[in-house]
Amino acid sequence: MTKKIVLVTTVSMFKHSYAFWEDKDTDSKGVLDFIGDDDIEEMSQEWIGEQIVNYRDIDMKEYLQIFDKENDYLKDWPSEKKISYILDPEVIEQKKYQKNNIAKKIKEEE
Repeated sequence: MTKKIVLVTTVSMFKHSYAFWEDKDTDSKGVLDFIGDDDIEEMSQEWIGEQIVNYRDIDMKEYLQIFDKENDYLKDWPSEKKISYILDPEVIEQKKYQKNNIAKKIKEEE
C-alpha cells in the first residue's frame, strides 16, 4: 500500500499570569510594557489547547523542504532522521491501546 504524507499545522495556546509589585499611586498599566520581555517569568501558566490551522497532502520532497525551512538548525541531519519524524497513526493507536491496558491492570490490582 502506498502511503502519503499529510501535513497538519496547529497553534498551541497558553494562558500566562504575571504578578508585579507597584506603588499604589502609579498607573497599573505601566507594567504591561514588561509583558513579552524575555527577562521576566510568569507566576503561572495553563495550557488552553491546540487548534488546527490547516492540513494538506504533501510529497516527500516538499516534506524535506519544509522540515529544513522550519528547523534550519537541523539541515545537516540525514534525510532518514528527518523522515523518522513523520508520525504513523497505527503506531500511535497501538501505544494508546497498550497504555490503556496497563492502566486497567493497575486499577484492577488496587
